[in-house]
Amino acid sequence: MKKKILALVLALAMLICAMPAFAYSVRDAYSDFQAEYPGFIDKLVNNGVSEKTILNFLAEIQEDLYWKNRIRPITESNFKDELISSVRTIIFDSQFSGLSSALLDAYPSAVSAALKGEIHSDFMPLYNSVKSMVFDHNMLSSLDNSGDNAAVIIVSIDGQAGAVEASVGGTVSLPSTVSAKTDTGVSMNLDVNWTDVPSTDGVGTYTASGEAVIPADYQLAAGVSTAVTAQVTVVEASQGNSGNNGNSGNSGNGGYSGDNGNYTADENSGTVNHIYKFSDVNENTEVGRAVYALSDIGIINGYADGTFKADNPIRRDEFAKIIVLAMDILDINAVSSFPDVPNTPDNWAYNYIASAEKAALINGVGDGTFSPDRNIRRDEVMVIVYRALDNKKVFKDKTIKIGTFGDDANIADWANESIYLLAQNNIVSGNTFEYQGAQVTNIDPLSNATRGQCVVMIYNALKLMGKIK
Repeated sequence: MKKKILALVLALAMLICAMPAFAYSVRDAYSDFQAEYPGFIDKLVNNGVSEKTILNFLAEIQEDLYWKNRIRPITESNFKDELISSVRTIIFDSQFSGLSSALLDAYPSAVSAALKGEIHSDFMPLYNSVKSMVFDHNMLSSLDNSGDNAAVIIVSIDGQAGAVEASVGGTVSLPSTVSAKTDTGVSMNLDVNWTDVPSTDGVGTYTASGEAVIPADYQLAAGVSTAVTAQVTVVEASQGNSGNNGNSGNSGNGGYSGDNGNYTADENSGTVNHIYKFSDVNENTEVGRAVYALSDIGIINGYADGTFKADNPIRRDEFAKIIVLAMDILDINAVSSFPDVPNTPDNWAYNYIASAEKAALINGVGDGTFSPDRNIRRDEVMVIVYRALDNKKVFKDKTIKIGTFGDDANIADWANESIYLLAQNNIVSGNTFEYQGAQVTNIDPLSNATRGQCVVMIYNALKLMGKIK
């Protein structure tokens, strides 16, 4: 009996040793996918899809293609059709309902094309990644069972949620999220539960404390703290508030004064004497030049920890403030008609939103509200910037060239003129990549705008107006 058991154990051991080991796994494919096309993954994660869900989706595709390959070999010629067939089958599984919704929101034209059996340029990152799995790494030879162990780890959490202001006796409006990063390099936002919010009984600077919430599909790396703090400055009601999440104005350096001022370098030294120094901003980059230029003239500011966080999304109320300051149209007598923009002492954004509304730069979101705390999309930002420049009679030629971008189909009719004219006047640029041997540029109108992108647009707009050299 013992000999039979020993023989069985040896047979199983030989079988296991003979099974092909996955030198390249679905997790490896996902990591390569994120490294080569970071914007694709980031957009899905920022739309509420966990990385674990995306990993599972790739694993399901790999498994489905594996079984199809057993019946009929998958080749270069039939790969596209087989992939689309697999995606159609898998995406409607209940576990991927959030992913399918996010894909539809982020890439409506690509989803529509896929349903017709075509690969849209927006889905080329996914197409290329799966194709590499199949042909470059021979992942159809056996099933990859490593998916269950492919946990996504949060390796860093920004414990400083920025600085906010409130009036004495008013309400403290704290940021609802903080930024984090996973072991694959994906940036994401984590919800915050604020457990200790200071009162506004007296003037002073206080600290709010809270905990970042770790989603169910993620694990926390050893040594990473979920503790989050925010600096709360309480001022007298008569002083007003300067902004939220660090987007506060400052006194500037005297180089920008409405329609007549210019931002210039120090004539003696040939360098700019910056008011603030941001630890995460390289001055010698496109974003860096824009950030420091706008900071120096009092339009933007950073966070309490000395960072700017250019990749963070920006809210509608925050951008309203920036555009109003940039265009020098702040009107303290302006009145807002939006029911969710109250004229109360603790609403720091009221005068900025009311001024932008009076100048016809902003609209509501369809139900009569403004949704000040919602992240603003790129197409919304571009329309606002266009309106601001058009009010200043900047555009001499308003002829637009439709068909400029690979994702033109994602541009709504109401945003057409704005986006194309800004692009033609070098106010905005898109994301350029190679597709079928040609260079394709997407403008990503439906993506959330980042702080850095908005600052670059405003910077370019001011240059076009002659306000910044």
